[in-house]
Amino acid sequence: MTVDYLSLISKYTGDEHEQTVPAFIIHSALVTNKALTIARKYQEVHPDVEIDLQLLEEMGMLHDIGIFRTEMPSL
Repeated sequence: MTVDYLSLISKYTGDEHEQTVPAFIIHSALVTNKALTIARKYQEVHPDVEIDLQLLEEMGMLHDIGIFRTEMPSL
């Protein structure tokens, strides 16, 4: 099963965060790419270990989704 993380981001950010969503997506993509790079290198060293790269991508893109529900006017 694939998670449509862009739809979830859109659903939980709301219109009031429209200006910060692009920065959120860039940040999440950078974190995701770093996690995937580490996972792939780990698999090279430990080929017997299976890592669900799709799940890792989905988790990376959604790791900070709760930030939009916090009380931080400076954000």
